[in-house]
Amino acid sequence: MGMQAASAVASKVISLFSPSMLFMTGICAGLKSAGVNLGGVIVAKQVWDYESGKILDNSDGSFNFKPDMKCLTTDQGIVTRLTEFSNNKNILSNIYNDFKGKKPNSQLEVKFDSVGSGPYLLTSKNYLAKLLENDRKLIGIDMEGYGIYKAGQFHKGAIPIFVKGVSDFGDAEKDDDYQDYASYASARFVYEYLYNCL
Repeated sequence: MGMQAASAVASKVISLFSPSMLFMTGICAGLKSAGVNLGGVIVAKQVWDYESGKILDNSDGSFNFKPDMKCLTTDQGIVTRLTEFSNNKNILSNIYNDFKGKKPNSQLEVKFDSVGSGPYLLTSKNYLAKLLENDRKLIGIDMEGYGIYKAGQFHKGAIPIFVKGVSDFGDAEKDDDYQDYASYASARFVYEYLYNCL
């Protein structure tokens, strides 16, 4: 867990196996305001570190954080192919129906847009609202994505792709009820893409 650890592990994996694509699956928080559903899958078009920036003192003793967004993008060709694949409702329905544990009532959907990475496990609507001020296309938050993309940036030939399931909304109502399903949905979506499209 965490960007630094994820980046180190990703670099090791790339060095050992020289993959052409490096998919990161697992769980993340989704943003309700972006129309993301619990258990849905998020594919990042870009990933950014929401804690990158500068902290300045104010004259009254308080301080301000001025963000400096450093975005790393997902290969557009991969995004296009995953977008086309996500339109296959039969496969999405099979992924949902095959899971026998606790899962949301809504069928599986896949959303594509911006994801923010940072060091915190978020349970704050107010903090998420501040992040949205910096990136109106934000649909998800996690703790590893930017680290994986940074590793890919330094190892040419390994394309990083963020594909995670939404286990919560990063607010005070956060719980672990759908972590297993969200993790399964993201991994199964990648498996089905690789099996059917490559």
